[in-house]
Amino acid sequence: MRSLSIRENVIWNSLGNFIYLISQWLLTYVVVRIQGYGPAGIFSLAMSVGNSLNAVATYTMRNFQVSDIEGEYSDNQYIISRYVTSLISFIACLAFCGFNEYPVKTFLCIAFYMVFKISEALSDVYQAIFQRASRMDYIGKAYIAKAMLDFSFFFGVLFITSDLMTAIIALCCASLIVVFCYERREAKNFASNTAAALSFDRDLRQVKKLILVCLPVALYGLFFNTMGQVPRYVLELLKNEDALGIYTTVAMPVTLVQVSANYLFAPLTAPLASCFARHDVKEFYRLFWKAIGAIVVISIVAFIGFGVAGKPVMALLFGDSIVPYLYLLNPLIFCSVLVALSWFLSAALTVVRKLVAQLVLSIVSFLVSCALSFYLISVFGLNGATFSYIAALLVFSVGGFLFC
Repeated sequence: MRSLSIRENVIWNSLGNFIYLISQWLLTYVVVRIQGYGPAGIFSLAMSVGNSLNAVATYTMRNFQVSDIEGEYSDNQYIISRYVTSLISFIACLAFCGFNEYPVKTFLCIAFYMVFKISEALSDVYQAIFQRASRMDYIGKAYIAKAMLDFSFFFGVLFITSDLMTAIIALCCASLIVVFCYERREAKNFASNTAAALSFDRDLRQVKKLILVCLPVALYGLFFNTMGQVPRYVLELLKNEDALGIYTTVAMPVTLVQVSANYLFAPLTAPLASCFARHDVKEFYRLFWKAIGAIVVISIVAFIGFGVAGKPVMALLFGDSIVPYLYLLNPLIFCSVLVALSWFLSAALTVVRKLVAQLVLSIVSFLVSCALSFYLISVFGLNGATFSYIAALLVFSVGGFLFC
C-alpha cells in the first residue's frame, strides 16, 4: 500500500482528532447539563486520575515506536508491552483510589474511566503502526468512529439512567469495539513481524528490554501528565467538586488550542526521525521551525477567536451561570499554547533520543507544579490552578529548546 503525503496525513489526523475532541468535550458538557456541576466535578476528577495514569498505560511510547524506523523492536513486541503497562496502570489506579478513600461511587467512576483510558492506550499502539507507515487515514477513520460511538453510548445511557457510572461503562464498551473490531484488525496489514514473531520467549525478552529502554520516556510521561493534573487535584482538595466542575467546564473548550496544534505536528514525527537517521540536520530543523511557526499561528487565532466569541458561545452552551467565571479563559489559552509547544519539544527530544534530558525536565516541571499549586490556588483561587501549570510548562519549554 502506498504511503500518504505529509499533507494528506495532516488532513486525516486533524479531521479525525478534531471530531474526537469535540465528542470528548461533549461528554463533559452533557454531564454538566444533565446532572450539574457536582457530578461534573466527579467526572473531572476521574478524567484527571485517568489522564495522569494514562502515561503509565501508554508508557509514552508512541513517539519512540514511530521513530523506530529501523525495526529494532517488532510491532508484536510493542503490542505485548502495551498490555503489560495497561495492567500496571489499572492496578495503580485502584491503589490511588484506595489511598484517598473516595466514596464507593466516586471510586467506581474513576476505575471504569481508567478502563476507558486503557482502551485509548491500546488504540495508541495500533495507531503508531499506521503513523510509521504514513497511513494516518486509518487513524482519522478510527477517531471518527470512536467519536460517534463514544458519545452515542455515553449520552444515551446517561439520559436513560441518569447514572454517571453506568454511562462511563457504556463509554468503555464503545471505545473497545472500535479498538478490537477496526484498529487491531487493520494494523495487521502494516505491522512488522506481528503475524510471524520469532518466538513467544524471544518476544518476552525483547519486551522486557523495550520496557527498560523506554523507562525514562515512561517516567517523563508520568511526571509531565501529572504536573497538569496536580493543580486540579489540589483545587478539588482546597475548594470542592463544584469548583473543579466549573474550572473544567471553562477549560475544556480551550483544549482545542493544544490539540489543534498537535494535529499539525504529530505527522512530522516520522519525517523528523528519518532526517535524524540520515543526519540531514538542515531538513530536520526546517521541519522543526515549521511546526513551531504553526503553533504560533494557532495561538494568535485562539486569542482572537475566544476574545470575540468566547463569552456568547459559553453563555449559549452553559447558561449565564458560567459568565462570572470567563475571566479564566485568557490564562487557560496561554496555558494550552504552552502545552502544545511542550508536546512538540518532547517529541523532538524523543526522536533525537535525549531521553534523560526529557525526564529531568519533566521531574523539575512536576516539582514546580507541586510547589506552587497550594500557594497560588490559595491566593488566586481558580486561576491559581492555571498559573501553577503555566510556571511548570515554562520551565519545560525553555529546557526543551536548550536541549533541542
